Amino acid sequence: MKKVIIKKIILLFLILFPKISLAQDLPIIINQVLIGQNEEVKNEFIELYNPNDSPLNLEGYSLKKKTAGGTESNLVSTKNFLGIIPAKGFFLISSLEFKEIKADLSYSSTASLSINNSLLLYNQNKEVIDKIGWGGSSDFYQKPIINPEKNESIKRIKFNYDKPNNAEDFIINSDLIEIRNSKNEIITIKNYLENADNIEKESTKKENNIYKLKISEIKKAKNRTKIKTEGIVINLPGEFGSQYFYILEETENQKNYLECMQIYNYYKKFPDLKIGDKIKVTGELSINESVIKIKTKEAQDIIILSSNNDWPEMKETPISSLNELPNDSLVKIKGEINQNRANMIYIDDGEKEIIIEIKKGTKINKKTLEEGNFYTIEGLLVKKENEIEILPLSEKSIKNLNQVDKESIGEIIKENPLVLKSEKRTKEKIIIKYFLITTGGIVFYFLLEKKIKKFLK
Repeated sequence: MKKVIIKKIILLFLILFPKISLAQDLPIIINQVLIGQNEEVKNEFIELYNPNDSPLNLEGYSLKKKTAGGTESNLVSTKNFLGIIPAKGFFLISSLEFKEIKADLSYSSTASLSINNSLLLYNQNKEVIDKIGWGGSSDFYQKPIINPEKNESIKRIKFNYDKPNNAEDFIINSDLIEIRNSKNEIITIKNYLENADNIEKESTKKENNIYKLKISEIKKAKNRTKIKTEGIVINLPGEFGSQYFYILEETENQKNYLECMQIYNYYKKFPDLKIGDKIKVTGELSINESVIKIKTKEAQDIIILSSNNDWPEMKETPISSLNELPNDSLVKIKGEINQNRANMIYIDDGEKEIIIEIKKGTKINKKTLEEGNFYTIEGLLVKKENEIEILPLSEKSIKNLNQVDKESIGEIIKENPLVLKSEKRTKEKIIIKYFLITTGGIVFYFLLEKKIKKFLK
């Protein structure tokens, strides 16, 4: 009888509260953290995420900060942690001072986060279910992420429950910061950094006399301006020159060029970089004739934010239109190699030709660029006094269109008149060869026939 009553109670509970889970499959995780802003140091938030298919009651949870020395203190205590986090949803917690955002819960103490801290999330059983450490923190998963600066959030980019790693699972986000509360309301965080479109007017809002600008905005700034920017590494020190390398401006949209910037260090002091690393660079803008670069002093002026980043496939640009594009842009061209002798390689797209300069450090085999063959080449656009050149990044940035497999050649011919021209030439050669062989055979036959008749007589 008791078992029947218990079953009925459970059934009634599930009918009345169908959306509240009796158990969770995966732990709640820390999704995004802000430790302060320039003008409001204690403006902080912590965004949690529920990866489960059911909502979860957070009553009895707690959030604590830990200093580099190992001292823990409550941000949200166990008795004050109340609320339900939706399935596949978020829960927003803010500092007491940060009243501009619609948080689900506020800190229950005046404690605040700082550099070299750790953030720990405890469940009802007082078990740490997630944590993140940054800078010189003492508690983290495998490796801490770097210290964020004011106005930058620590943002999760992947969930790795088996082998969590703070340095790999999070990035430093300095772009537009968006967060969500349990009502799934999107909240945009005000950024106190200067607006790059009004550098002169907003000079009072620069941080430590350093302007934070996009690569496309840097080229409008004055010489010797202190700059902070971000970009993706497209080649390494030593490939084009031992004292510099290039980064490009990150974008999700397909373009016919991507703006790049040279990062320079006289003493060749660079961190261990890889192609695809997203980095933050602090240095001084140097403008010398057509060369624009950011000069750094130490390897610490370059900070790796994340790795294995891609950039979008670019549209091809006619060679005649390259002069209209900014110097030091990454571009893609298509044409026929009509000269490959010594250091002079030319590619022609049927209207105009351009020099292809192969830098020794790229280890590109020049012999692979055969005269008469058609290629697409992705490289850096370099404008000199009276001419422009393309500097290919690597062998991967050069594609031989004459080596395309037969199944796809038909599609390429439709889009690529240059390949059609190449195919036409090949067909012409085959026809001429066949004609010569056939003609020679006929002549030989008649000569042989005459000799046979003469012999028979």
